[in-house]
Amino acid sequence: MNSIERIYEILKEHSGNFEGTYYIPEKWNYSGFTGYAVSKERPGEIRVDPYEFYKWNIKKYFLGREPQKSTASLSQSVIYSMMPRFCTAWPHGEDGKIQSGTFLKCMLLMPPLKQLGVNLIYLLPVFQYSSKYKKGSLGSVYSIRNIYRLDEGLHDPILDGADIRLEFKAFVEACHMLGMRVMLDFVFRTAARDSDLIYGHPDWFYWINTERESDFRLPAFKLALKKAELTPKTLKRLYEAALSSGYFDFFTQSPEKLDRVKWIHLCNDRRHGKDAFPEIVNGIGVTTAPGFSDIINDRQPPWTDITYLRLYFDQDARAKPYIKPGQPPYIMQDGASLNVFHGQYKNDGLWDYIIRVIPFYEEKYAIDGARIDMAHSLPHELCSDIIAAARKANPNFILWSEELDPKKGSQAALGGFDFISGPTYFNYKKFRQADFNDSLIGKTLLASPLPMISSLETPDTPRAAQNCKDKRYLKMMAVLSCFMPNSIPFINNGQVLMERQPMNLGLDSNAKGRYVLPKSDQMYGKLAFFDSSSLHWLRGDSIIKDALKDAISLRGQFSSLVCSKSAFVPQATFPDNRSATLLCYQGNASSVFCIANRGKKELTFSLRDVLPESVYFNGRNANVVYDGDGRCTRRVETSSPLLLGAGEIMIGTTGR
Repeated sequence: MNSIERIYEILKEHSGNFEGTYYIPEKWNYSGFTGYAVSKERPGEIRVDPYEFYKWNIKKYFLGREPQKSTASLSQSVIYSMMPRFCTAWPHGEDGKIQSGTFLKCMLLMPPLKQLGVNLIYLLPVFQYSSKYKKGSLGSVYSIRNIYRLDEGLHDPILDGADIRLEFKAFVEACHMLGMRVMLDFVFRTAARDSDLIYGHPDWFYWINTERESDFRLPAFKLALKKAELTPKTLKRLYEAALSSGYFDFFTQSPEKLDRVKWIHLCNDRRHGKDAFPEIVNGIGVTTAPGFSDIINDRQPPWTDITYLRLYFDQDARAKPYIKPGQPPYIMQDGASLNVFHGQYKNDGLWDYIIRVIPFYEEKYAIDGARIDMAHSLPHELCSDIIAAARKANPNFILWSEELDPKKGSQAALGGFDFISGPTYFNYKKFRQADFNDSLIGKTLLASPLPMISSLETPDTPRAAQNCKDKRYLKMMAVLSCFMPNSIPFINNGQVLMERQPMNLGLDSNAKGRYVLPKSDQMYGKLAFFDSSSLHWLRGDSIIKDALKDAISLRGQFSSLVCSKSAFVPQATFPDNRSATLLCYQGNASSVFCIANRGKKELTFSLRDVLPESVYFNGRNANVVYDGDGRCTRRVETSSPLLLGAGEIMIGTTGR
């Protein structure tokens, strides 16, 4: 019996015993379940018996099916980013209280995502996380207490008799049955400030005095508050700033060295299930140092809910002249950039702990890939060991580096990664600017040897619907993002609903960025990374979903060209290149073109005048397969005038 069959049996055992009310968004009923009721008090929702509803869906889509091996190459992939706790959260009961998303409810979304064209599911961290130092009502999924344990909050309460491991296995099985691969987001550079590792390895952390915690500040340069990347040239200035500000005085020895007797008692309490961390903080008077960005003068708020792990027992040799004898272990921007600055004495025990994580999830849950959070800040040797261990069991295991700089794609490629994050969310936001084409294509997508995600938004950025409130252009950019060279289309959960509320303020935002909704909205000011919140499932507009479905289908139809970097024609430019984007992919017998009108005025043109001769083969006819209204089949003469309205996009083919 596989995991899905076991889940089905548990639902069957409880069938007919449900008491109370259970509402779901009507949009969740993709399967055509008929055993529901409606209520005038909750329009857009339906009331179901959850056991019957989930049984129906599992039987229809998963029961008795065999896994389908994905035949899509990485370049042919379409990624859907999902934060399970958030994307299926909903106030199911009469009290209006939001209940957490679960793996069971996430399974429900897989068939419609498959129909959309998604074939790679990317899950934000699903591990046991901390409620200490939390920034919101729930705490961040990136504040990981134990990366070898799953988040019990993702257990569905209706599955009495199941455990979280079974439910996650069933989720992965469900994805595999639909031919979809599953990637997890792994965090190896940081941990929760009350990590489980503390009790066995307090020396794996950096400690500060509790009484000075509220004053903890990073050293900074006086650069008119501009951000600055730490380099060997600026290291001296950083340490001079740290010395003059008294930064090193924040740090202290680890707690077992300060009070050995009390530490032994605390560890005994811990073994008996007691939360011993408050006594470390209050009794011994120390706590783990808060985390922070590796960029000097970064506007990001401090990462007060996480702490850096001590991957080396010493500092980079270039920093040692500035350190006084007896200085307790400390961390600042150079220690957060171990790809450039690192010691000689690596923490072998911690490295081994980290290297074993991905193989553990491969063996236990059959995951297919991993995104490495802050991979660019890890030592190259550690990254290589992580990747080698991951690919030992599965040579085709997918590795994604959170590298935002296209110029550093070469380093990621040498390290063994398959693709990088890149900054396309920032480029798409500036689609109105005259240099959009060169900025996005020439200086970003084609500047990296590795493909990057083509994303209008990510879990860390402002929402695309907030950056662009005109639906015409939002639709156009969604389609265009699926045809960009050297990229993998990326859809963030909530994007097809035109969600405006961000999930986090990590990139390209500030403190005001969380207040984009009306105060009357239940999600006003709430960030999914930290707060109990849900998507606006009751919205009725499907314009982005329909556009993406068409675009992904066409991308698949022409994948031999569109998914080939070598087929892209970089010199193709539209006569009015300041307000239009022209993408061309040339093959031996046929070509694909894509023209988007980013401007505010209509464009009139003929294909003969705008397409390079090598693309239309000097032919008289072309086929238009997508225009401003969506999918179509239209034959046009290459010399005939064509009209493209403001915010519209056209896709077509030519042949010999």
